[in-house]
Formats: sequence, structure tokens, C-alpha cells
Amino acid sequence: MHLDLYTTPHRLTADGQADLQALAPRAATSPHDAHWDHVPLRELDGLASAVLRTVTRSANIMPNRPASPAFAAGPSAKVLLFDPSLAVSA
Repeated sequence: MHLDLYTTPHRLTADGQADLQALAPRAATSPHDAHWDHVPLRELDGLASAVLRTVTRSANIMPNRPASPAFAAGPSAKVLLFDPSLAVSA
């Protein structure tokens, strides 16, 4: 079984990785994915449900990229505006 977070805006925290390894000790985890080899078919649905519950806990995931310092600064940050009618597309 494979959990892939590469296409999401989230990544696993260290606690999230530890929680996934606690579900099945042979789990290989990173901030962006996890996988389990040789999961018996009779255990697959239960493990998949537990993994989904684990990775949807807010304490186990975080944004994949930190906020840009310009956006984190609030309304006083410099924002560049452009007129979309002047944009050129190929």
C-alpha cells in the first residue's frame, strides 16, 4: 500500500510519520509519502482506513511550503498588480 502526498498541498509532520509507523512497524515514511510492503489482503481495508484517519488529523500534517514572508507580513506587504488585458500569451 502506498500513501502519496506529493500532489497535495500538505506534508507529514514528524508526529504524523511516527503515528503511521505505529500502525505497522515496517512502514517506510517520509514527509511526502509512506508505503507498506506485503500487507495481507484481509488487513488492507483496515490499514487503509487507519492511515486515512491518521493523515487527516490536523496535528499530523502541515503546509507543504511555508508562507511567503511578503504574504505573512500582512496588508503592508508590497503587492505587484498588473493589467491582465496587457498580458501576452503564446
